[in-house]
Amino acid sequence: MLHCVCAVWHYREGGYVRTMRDQEKLRVMLVFWIGHNLEHAEEFRKWAQRAEAFGEKEVASKLEAAAQEMILPNSSLQSALDILGGPLERN
Repeated sequence: MLHCVCAVWHYREGGYVRTMRDQEKLRVMLVFWIGHNLEHAEEFRKWAQRAEAFGEKEVASKLEAAAQEMILPNSSLQSALDILGGPLERN
C-alpha cells in the first residue's frame, strides 16, 4: 500500500508518481514569495544608492521606502508558513 502524509500518489504512464497536494505546494510557494520579496527589496536599495550617487535624493528616498514596504508582507507570509508547519524538508 502506498502512503504519504503530504502528497498524493497517482498512477501515470505505467507507474505511481507522487504529486503535491495544495497544502504542500503552498508551503513551497510561501518560502519562494518571502525570498522573492527580499530580493526585490535588495534591488530597490541598490538602485537607491545609485540614484543618490547621481544626485537624485528624492528618487533614492522613494526607492528606500519601496524596499521597506516590499518586506512588510513577509511577516504575514511567515506566520502563514509557520501555521502550515514551516518549510518542507528536502529529501
